[in-house]
Amino acid sequence: ASPERPVLILAGGGDPQAGRVERALSARGVPVVRLDTAAFPGSVRLTQDADGYRIDGAPLPPVRSVYVRGLG
Repeated sequence: ASPERPVLILAGGGDPQAGRVERALSARGVPVVRLDTAAFPGSVRLTQDADGYRIDGAPLPPVRSVYVRGLG
């Protein structure tokens, strides 16, 4: 069986609401990938190649949904 697709959270690293959503999803066994929008593009890199998207060089798997809390 293939692994469950994660939820991508786009939010600042210190955003408490996004943190609550992340913890709630994790408690339900839902995988989460979080992109700290406050660190982008300075210390976090989002790139795309022939295989898909990468965050800091790590492949971003296909996601089931995206939670956007903040883009700056």
